[in-house]
Amino acid sequence: MFWAALGCLFFIFHTPHAMAFDIDVVDQSVVRIVAMGSGGNGSTGTGFVINDHDQIATNHHVVEGAKLLFVLVKDDEGRRRVAADVVWADKDRDLAVISAPGLGRPFLKLSTTTPRKHTDVVAVGFPGRADDLSDSEAVVESTVTQGVIERVFRGSWGNDDAPFQIVQHSAQINSGNSGGPLLNACGEVVAVNTAIPSVRVNGSGSRTQVQVTTGIHYASHISSLVGELQKRNTSFSPTAMGCTEDQIATGNSQVVWIAAGASGLALLAMILTLSRPRQRIVETYTQWVRRNPSSSNRTPHKEVRSAQSRSVVARSIQPRVSTAVFELTGQTLSGEPLHISIPMAGLERGVVIGRNRQQCDFALPDMSVSRRHVKIWGDEVQLSILDLGSTGGTRFNGQPVGASQPMTASSDGSEIQIGDIRLRGRVLR
Repeated sequence: MFWAALGCLFFIFHTPHAMAFDIDVVDQSVVRIVAMGSGGNGSTGTGFVINDHDQIATNHHVVEGAKLLFVLVKDDEGRRRVAADVVWADKDRDLAVISAPGLGRPFLKLSTTTPRKHTDVVAVGFPGRADDLSDSEAVVESTVTQGVIERVFRGSWGNDDAPFQIVQHSAQINSGNSGGPLLNACGEVVAVNTAIPSVRVNGSGSRTQVQVTTGIHYASHISSLVGELQKRNTSFSPTAMGCTEDQIATGNSQVVWIAAGASGLALLAMILTLSRPRQRIVETYTQWVRRNPSSSNRTPHKEVRSAQSRSVVARSIQPRVSTAVFELTGQTLSGEPLHISIPMAGLERGVVIGRNRQQCDFALPDMSVSRRHVKIWGDEVQLSILDLGSTGGTRFNGQPVGASQPMTASSDGSEIQIGDIRLRGRVLR
């Protein structure tokens, strides 16, 4: 009995990859989207709440061509259906925002920093394959999978689309996950799940797309969504600090205390259970029939399958490597020329500009510039900037930049003032 209890205790405490957030809280912000087209054909996808105005982010291909749109959420009575409308959609980046008045669900924070390789991530959504063995109520029960960031690169969902940041990860997703959030260890959205690998094969003389299970999955980095939200003056809750080790440690310590309480109760229950007299809890089928003679005349139980419509097929992507460079040029107050050249891979990760060479990626020789003055990141299309609490201030296209919320605008032709230094940005391809 002692060793069994000890094993139970170890099992509860041994929780690898513990996250610094409550998945039940996050689950409240993730919804199932149902899009009905002409002729009664329907498809499903996933979305997540981005503000307190009942607005939901998802993929463009989830809502494309929908004549009737609604979301399904879990509530005390099982499930609830809320009508929705498309607010805006961007086909090139495969993003959309829909509105579901009366939804009343909490929103998720959007992390604009580029996630590092091998950091833990979680995908939450409603993969259609999970419905095959589910009853009708289970269609509003999300599926949670865990993985790591494998790489972040520049690519697009089509050959002619402008490239942007794409996150490759190992958290399992399938059809129906489209538009769902990819979360970091702090429960912040780092990307929008969009695609899985696929190949084209010949089937009965026609070309057919077949999904491939490879452990490789793709998501649009959240910076693409943030840029569109800012252009359209759509409210959201950004964070540019990323998921710090302190946040993870704090969250994990809460998990440990919860596990401690649970393990204590489990240990007590096991002791009480093992101390009771043994009873017969297993019997043969013949014995059960003898006790229930009417059961032999019952109709065999039929397998019940979900009647939900098909899930949206995730898109295949055409990744390509960018050789572009982001260049900042200007001059000091004394007229000395300044030139900063940032490879696009470095800009995607983010760079810090300041006065101290040891603390920054690029140093500007001017006393109006703080030691660590500003952080910039982005891609060929969009540039984000965050002041790091400088004394001389930062301006982006003439607008003051705060230390709590980043500003985003077009990369090419942007103007940045760091202290008294004015720089103009351009993309060299």
